[in-house]
Amino acid sequence: MGTEKLANNQPQSERENRPKPLQSKPLQSKDIIIGIDAGTSVIKAVAFDLAGLQIAIESVPNSYQTKMDGAVTQSLPQTWQDCACVLCGLAHKVENL
Repeated sequence: MGTEKLANNQPQSERENRPKPLQSKPLQSKDIIIGIDAGTSVIKAVAFDLAGLQIAIESVPNSYQTKMDGAVTQSLPQTWQDCACVLCGLAHKVENL
């Protein structure tokens, strides 16, 4: 399971303003919202409570193939497997998920 590396590339002032990583904490409610973003560079899943507060995040680098003409393609089975991977990683960070 990967973690986002954006902070390493950002100026110090931007890194200081980023939200701090959250510690896993017991949920007051069993209801949560999970968003999945399968972007070009990373696939990530983020868990939120019903008040909209971020509980945890997990990500892995995305893989894609660049063809000779410059077109970029992704394997749907690999993207799905990576989505399942980030959801499993998220489950390790969110108690009772």
